[in-house]
Amino acid sequence: MSNDDVNSSPQSSVNEPVGESKPKLTLDFLVKLIPNNFDGDSLYQDKKSIDQLLEELSNIKQQHSETFSQFYQRPEDLSSRILAIVHTIDEGDEGDKNLKGRLLMIGDMTLNRFIYHTHPNISQMLRYRQFSSINEALTAAIAEEKVLKLVYKPNQY
Repeated sequence: MSNDDVNSSPQSSVNEPVGESKPKLTLDFLVKLIPNNFDGDSLYQDKKSIDQLLEELSNIKQQHSETFSQFYQRPEDLSSRILAIVHTIDEGDEGDKNLKGRLLMIGDMTLNRFIYHTHPNISQMLRYRQFSSINEALTAAIAEEKVLKLVYKPNQY
């Protein structure tokens, strides 16, 4: 559509009912149109492929200034995005056979990234325990952090 088309007055076409015309494309019209026809999530949706998300998950580490809850959120978010893609890929009959294995693999990968890549003193403790979910590992990490703070609390004399 050229600028002349946007700025010109609406023309009736052969296919339009008599008496109806196309709305004039003005800034006000477009501002009103966008919120009604698009949701913000789809406009700014992440367009990363499953391979990119898996790579990001496989390289994630807790930052020095990051709390366990903050770190937990990053692999959990990546895992959710990966699982959403996996569910859309595996909708066919053949996919049903592989879906359970893929879901378990992604859950294990997320849990292992959390356990092995938290702060070293907590990670060491987490490695000796068996967790069925990242939520269990987070709870244990927070409890261990509280214990370490009590043990290594500076003297207040």
